[in-house]
Amino acid sequence: MDRCLLFFIVGTLASLFLPIVPPLFYILFLGLSCFYLLFFVPTTKLFCFLLGLCYLLLCAHLHFSWTATNGLTENQINSKAMIITGTVDSLIVDEQKTLRFNFLVEKIAEQSLAQPFLVRLTWQKPHIKPKQGNLLQLKVKLKPAHGLANSGAFSYQRWLLQKRIVASGYVKQATQNNIISEHNSVRQKMYQRLQLLQDSPLKPLFIALAIGDKTAISQQQWQVLSATGTQHLIAISGLHLGLIALFGLYFARGFIYLVPASLLSQRNSFYLPIVFSLSLACFYAYLAGFATPTVRALIMLLVYWGLRVSQQKVSYIRWLLLSISLIIVIQPFAILDASFYLSVTALICILFVIWRYGYLFSNLNRISRFLCSLLLIQLAINLLLLPLTVLLFGQVSLLSPLANIVVVPLLSFTAIPLSLVAAIISWISIDVAQFILSIALFFLDISWQYLQWLSQFEQFVLLPSALNIALVLVFPVFLLLCSFRFFTLSQLSAYLFIFSCLGGSAHYLLNYFFKEQEHWQLVVFDVGQGLSVLIQKQGKAILYDTGAAYPSGFNMVDTVIQPYLQQQFIKQLDFAMISHSDNDHAGGIKQLKANNLASYYYYNDNNNLPCQAGKTHTWQGLELKFIWPNNDGFAENDDSCVLLIKDGNNSILLPGDISSAVEERLVRTKAVSKVSLLISPHHGSSTSSSLAFLNVLSPEFVVHSTGFYNRWQFPKSDVVSHYKQINAEQFNTAETGMLIFDITKSGIKVRTYRQNMLPFWPWRQVSVDN
Repeated sequence: MDRCLLFFIVGTLASLFLPIVPPLFYILFLGLSCFYLLFFVPTTKLFCFLLGLCYLLLCAHLHFSWTATNGLTENQINSKAMIITGTVDSLIVDEQKTLRFNFLVEKIAEQSLAQPFLVRLTWQKPHIKPKQGNLLQLKVKLKPAHGLANSGAFSYQRWLLQKRIVASGYVKQATQNNIISEHNSVRQKMYQRLQLLQDSPLKPLFIALAIGDKTAISQQQWQVLSATGTQHLIAISGLHLGLIALFGLYFARGFIYLVPASLLSQRNSFYLPIVFSLSLACFYAYLAGFATPTVRALIMLLVYWGLRVSQQKVSYIRWLLLSISLIIVIQPFAILDASFYLSVTALICILFVIWRYGYLFSNLNRISRFLCSLLLIQLAINLLLLPLTVLLFGQVSLLSPLANIVVVPLLSFTAIPLSLVAAIISWISIDVAQFILSIALFFLDISWQYLQWLSQFEQFVLLPSALNIALVLVFPVFLLLCSFRFFTLSQLSAYLFIFSCLGGSAHYLLNYFFKEQEHWQLVVFDVGQGLSVLIQKQGKAILYDTGAAYPSGFNMVDTVIQPYLQQQFIKQLDFAMISHSDNDHAGGIKQLKANNLASYYYYNDNNNLPCQAGKTHTWQGLELKFIWPNNDGFAENDDSCVLLIKDGNNSILLPGDISSAVEERLVRTKAVSKVSLLISPHHGSSTSSSLAFLNVLSPEFVVHSTGFYNRWQFPKSDVVSHYKQINAEQFNTAETGMLIFDITKSGIKVRTYRQNMLPFWPWRQVSVDN
């Protein structure tokens, strides 16, 4: 059975690596073939593998066919105003001026849907105050679920898929927007009760532990948690749910112990604590919004007690495989969540430590054995999860073991259970809840001061580099080999020394090779409606434009540019150039300077190096030449810094947002000639890309940096037609995601995020036809 479960899990994982979701006919045909083969092939492994593959693909098809299921078309939905009716599905935080929430759509234009679907909405300056559980009527504009697609960055599109959100959009200001029913959810009421408690700098952490809402946690607090590797403490998951279930179990047993034996049978004395424990865990999971990690932990807990109650004696491995299989059946897209792999790996580490080192504490008393085992397990998890942490998050904190080994036990027996108790008591008495909160905050404060002290040692937070990654990968392998005793310690040390020398030599030779070659890259980031271009050569980089920044604090420097620089082991840009001051080009300059990501800047204001026509700069063997603006006083867009890059064989033009008037001047003054690659002026607006300009440039490749279903409908159809007339190959970042142009003497090769870097359906825009 273990192998069958394992192959089912592997099958579901294998389905993620298909480029598309096949049509329903092929999925059903393959699924029925599985059952047919079961009668003729004397093995169930292939059957379980194909069953897992077909199951996840079927779930994906049903998810993406939401329009067809409801008798809708894409043209009816995409970017068109409509009246919808439905229920607010996520917690609403009162302090937010702009609301972002999940909304379960039940009706469109008063027509009930066959299958209600979930959307993600943004509402700026709402005139009403909706709450979770309210039935609303809203006027909205929607578009298919979509996210920026950049290497090394967070995948919003994958996150939407994981949450089963099929579309996103915004609420339009309209008289039709109103609350039909003001029935608030218990979770929303609980949040409002907790807001009545006295404020404290650490209250956001308490709220996160009590009901899973992390919106009030400040950026500075997140930085401390990240530097110490303790973000998991704030996300309600297996640790929190397991502790609450454990406390519930012992509380119920203690209560039953006080009840006269004549009132309860032995059978009821066994089952009642389990029922109370699971009920408390389910309630806590509800307060956490049934977040994916919470549901995952709850399923594992239910499987464990189900096996215990049914008196099934199974190994821990079978319990784990059963739990994972059931998680996939109930929440098929949970396997897209990075925390899924961290949780499973952590559980495997725990089981490994218990199996391999459990005998070490067998002679100790019960309490000492428990504490020593807890410390050993915590240390093992932190050390053995280092490779996965680097792979998923791009950095690793060496302070994490020191932080977790102290803070996890302390908060586990104090702040975590007290947070839930305070939340429940707040329904009865605010004063009593305030008293419990003060106790929880006391222990939170002790832990927080310790974490703040640790976070000062920034040198122990390892950012990606070839050496750091090698060390992080080798160290856990070293520990595992020592645990299994495949080699003596002296043999293992000798082998590691030899491999380290070989690895160091290879690293040096590769660096020497890349420094000597003429290969360079131009990266066009997917920043939505905006522009940001990175030029890389020999481990160095320069930036042209930063993309946008928004009042909420969201900006393209933190979310797109810096993660990619870290992935490429680039600590600082040699310099940055800003074409002009529009937000979609220059919005991230403040964050760029705050993060100290560039040595100096070319930007036409009083505090930076000026960008003027005729200036040239040689960088890493490339000629960088500004061919515009001059001093004729053109308007904002026409004052863009126009940059021409040459390497002797290829030339690239970055024109900013210039219009056809500037294009005409550049042609007339012969400032431009044939180029290999062009970033379309003004994102493909009709005011630019004149035929006379394009005929002179005659680019082989053209990139339109636009937003998905943007309101201006860039690139315009007439502009696309102009580029077709000169036989240029066109790319739109809204469709392809990030683009990387590999440039050598022999020519230019193109790689796109959605077609080449991650060409799998969870990261691509899946159409209804699929």
